[in-house]
Amino acid sequence: MNVDFDIDSILARYNFDSSALIQILSDVQDKYGYLPREVLEDISQKIEVSLSKMWGVISFYALFKLKPPAKYNITVCQGTACHVSGAKRNLEYIESKLNLKAGEHSPDGKYSLETVACIGSCALAPTIVINGKVYGRNTVKTIDKLLSRLEEGEKK
Repeated sequence: MNVDFDIDSILARYNFDSSALIQILSDVQDKYGYLPREVLEDISQKIEVSLSKMWGVISFYALFKLKPPAKYNITVCQGTACHVSGAKRNLEYIESKLNLKAGEHSPDGKYSLETVACIGSCALAPTIVINGKVYGRNTVKTIDKLLSRLEEGEKK
């Protein structure tokens, strides 16, 4: 990914104030989809916050990503309603089908897989989210169809 390193417009919104680090990181991630190392180094210099302090913030908050987003970002809800409706079985199926564990990206950058505590769609349990779109009442069979559609889209 070619990254535009001019982030001064984001930093200016916060007057280059280091106390706005979380907001700055959030805005940068909104812009790039993740937090590129080169951009973090630039921020570190411009707001005078060490990379180690930034790393502490980034690693504390699960919302921050250090890898570019995959083409297909798959999130499996693990909330109570989803859990009792088969989320664990669905996650295990996706992991085996894609040869990924939750928290991983495929080497080709095509898939990422993660879990969340709840996506707030309990009436549709068990749910998964693919690139922001919620799919409910999933079974291994429906997940297989979803993954097949993604693969078919790749071939077109």
